[in-house]
Amino acid sequence: MQEAWLEQHTVLEKFKRPEIIPECSATVEKEIKRLSLVKYHQVIHDVELEYPVELYLINKRLLDYRPIPSHIDGKQFSKPYIKWYLEKRIKEWLAAGGHIEWKKNFQYFIKYSEHPATGSRLFLKAFYWDLWRDLANLRLEFQRVTGAALVIAKWWQYARFPFRLVTEPPVLRKYYYQTVEV
Repeated sequence: MQEAWLEQHTVLEKFKRPEIIPECSATVEKEIKRLSLVKYHQVIHDVELEYPVELYLINKRLLDYRPIPSHIDGKQFSKPYIKWYLEKRIKEWLAAGGHIEWKKNFQYFIKYSEHPATGSRLFLKAFYWDLWRDLANLRLEFQRVTGAALVIAKWWQYARFPFRLVTEPPVLRKYYYQTVEV
């Protein structure tokens, strides 16, 4: 039982906010600084999350006030994409047992919240994902989603008019997402 708990704890550790956010590489830090200086930049905290299960007092926003990461060309990702990406991570967190840990910690929170010496946030461990440390995967996932959308659009364009005189389906060439390195 103890070994299973330790394994679950190590898996769930990557979904917890560290006390001190570790520094990223120099290029990423430079990108964060550049985006912070943009006049109307969007921050990660502005993205509101939805959970597939009901959890009491769970955070609806990430506690991260850095700008939303950007594409390779410097343009920030859209909020709906970031929300979709984070909700995928929430599903991973739930699959790893995050909701069980949350409910257990919530019971401790209820039990000890009356005591002023312990503090009200002693046991609550909110969901967290560092988008800047996962920047390569974030960009790669965006390329895959964009490529899939292009393929679907191409097939939809073909299937939309079933009575036209075209007998061959569209030829799908290699799209850029299959060859781009991140």
